[in-house]
Amino acid sequence: MLPIAPYPFLRLALFLASGIAAFVHFRFCADFLEWILLVLSAMWVFIFLIHIRQKEIGLGICAFLICFFCGALVCKLNTEILDSVHFSNFNDSSKAYLAVVDDELIEKPKSLSTQLQVKAVFQNGKWVAAKGKVLAYFSVNNVSSTLKYGDWLVVKGAPFATEPPKNPGQFDYSRFLTFKNMYHQQYIKEDQIAWLKNEPQSKIWELAFRARHALSIQLQSAMGKGQEFVVASMLILGIRQSLDIDLFNAYSGAGAIHVLAVSGMHVGLVFALIQLLLGRMIRNRISIHIFYSISLIAIWSFGLITAFSPSVLRAVVMYSVIIIAKWSGRKGNLFNTLGFTAFAILFVSPYSLMSVGFQMSFMAVLGIAYFQPRLLQLWAPKTWIARSVWEITCISVAAQITTAPLALLYFKQFPTYFLLSNLWVIPASTIILYLGIVFFVSSFWVVIKVALGFVLKLFVSWLNKSMFLVLLLPKSVYRMAYFDDWEIAVLYLLLLSLVLLFKLKNKRYLIGAILLSVTFSCARILKTKKINERNSVIIYSTGQSFCFAMIEGESAIVYASNHFLENKSALEFNVMNPLKSAGVFDIQVKKIPVSNFILQRSKVRFLVLQQKNNGIKQELNVLKVDYLILSSSCTNLVDLTSTHSYKSVILQSVKDRKQAASLTNVWNLQTDGAIELHLSPDGKYYTRSER
Repeated sequence: MLPIAPYPFLRLALFLASGIAAFVHFRFCADFLEWILLVLSAMWVFIFLIHIRQKEIGLGICAFLICFFCGALVCKLNTEILDSVHFSNFNDSSKAYLAVVDDELIEKPKSLSTQLQVKAVFQNGKWVAAKGKVLAYFSVNNVSSTLKYGDWLVVKGAPFATEPPKNPGQFDYSRFLTFKNMYHQQYIKEDQIAWLKNEPQSKIWELAFRARHALSIQLQSAMGKGQEFVVASMLILGIRQSLDIDLFNAYSGAGAIHVLAVSGMHVGLVFALIQLLLGRMIRNRISIHIFYSISLIAIWSFGLITAFSPSVLRAVVMYSVIIIAKWSGRKGNLFNTLGFTAFAILFVSPYSLMSVGFQMSFMAVLGIAYFQPRLLQLWAPKTWIARSVWEITCISVAAQITTAPLALLYFKQFPTYFLLSNLWVIPASTIILYLGIVFFVSSFWVVIKVALGFVLKLFVSWLNKSMFLVLLLPKSVYRMAYFDDWEIAVLYLLLLSLVLLFKLKNKRYLIGAILLSVTFSCARILKTKKINERNSVIIYSTGQSFCFAMIEGESAIVYASNHFLENKSALEFNVMNPLKSAGVFDIQVKKIPVSNFILQRSKVRFLVLQQKNNGIKQELNVLKVDYLILSSSCTNLVDLTSTHSYKSVILQSVKDRKQAASLTNVWNLQTDGAIELHLSPDGKYYTRSER
């Protein structure tokens, strides 16, 4: 019997999640879900009314199938683009739309971004009701900087569909946006918007965003605008900020990235603070109701201020169930409570399942609930310090056991010293959160505000520096090539087999664990062999900047223009992270010459033209070049490309599109995306990318 058998809500949540996942990935039975549910419901009623053997089994199977298809249906109903009135279903004659700012504005280095909820489109001389979300980017100017949640705007132009990544291995941001029901985006200039009114759709969210903004200003006035403020606002308020790429990598490499996102741990700390301050009220029959009421109000208010990130929402709902159970005098089960929480959240917001925070949060709690009590029994320290260290270690190990496969899937790395870093990261983040609460409560007193701001900045600065120190330790991060979804599924099945083996002592689970281990090991060996045999060239699509990667096995030389090298975040996002996830760990970065130059890999030669050169046509007749790469500064493309026979002409970006359209055998990096050539020692090649 599976260990989830006594927990009905956990089983229901698993089937509901399976139905959601099936719909998201395969649009499973999208046109027949209502009929399938109707038939299954009728079958359940029929089995319930008749007398047959194994009646409970039949009812259970029908119930779980209903739950599975109900998950798919709920996901379908929450997919806005399938709605007939979605703005994407209107034709191109729509030149403007009416929308409301439906989220807080996020400040980026060169722009502001937010979410717009479309209410109507202007088509054929009249306004037509519509719906849908748009990811909007505004330039940083006087008009955009005054926008806030609830502003109604008339926007000129039409949003464009988000495009898939143009570079191999790059994070698929367009797919990420679909999980937020956003399929379009628009870069809006100042003269494209007209402000109408401020009428928030939700007074509660308006209050939350105003509170977040006011608290953020208070924190910034005491800490400044440095990275200490960025980390503090993320840790205390859950405000999304542009974190320095080096600092982000330091937290990630040290295994402490979880503290940068307000999570269930922070909700637990808020509840612990309420218990510390008002715990004595539980002893009185009258004041106990006040205590539980204050506890519910406190955790829901904290969740609202942090904008209910998936992990916070999970914790708030879970703690609410626990508080209500204690309030009513009932004993709850942690696994069943976790299942009910997941079921409730997914039923209301099915796309929460696709959030990394949601997945990591639930798996961490599941691991802590099951493994931590068993780990604690292995040793009973006598001193308070040793006991505290052992408890933190057990929590970290228990959470890591169940979240490690997900971390490998999403981050392609394993922090070697996570146990070491969490020994002070968890206490430090606790102190920072409590200092932040005291700071906001006493911010009306200038002296206390300045003093606490200084202490907060000192603590956060120390925490940031400690992450870099962990990263300096030898082999601090163990990087691995990308994992396929099925490999992660095998890892979780292996973990389940081992749990059942130790719980039930049945050799069948040992055989299953061995087979799963062999399957996973063979898959990784074959993938490593493929990586070691790789010999390829990637020419990236990076706008106005040039970037190439010469890859051989686990090593690569990246050539990039000076403009691209100065933009660390763009280089990491477009090139470095995709290469690392593909198993390329030894990367050298070199600056591309400003003048024209030739690159050669195996027997394939690339001529890069970056300067206008009147004599280049004569040189092309002499040079034996396979690929001609033209920068945006090159003109007279037809003359240049007609002087020699090339396997392909690669264009960085073209100003004269008509001239580019007249060329044959051309690869436009701006529209077609990156080009990847797989080379062999004898000079043979083929392109993997397709237009």
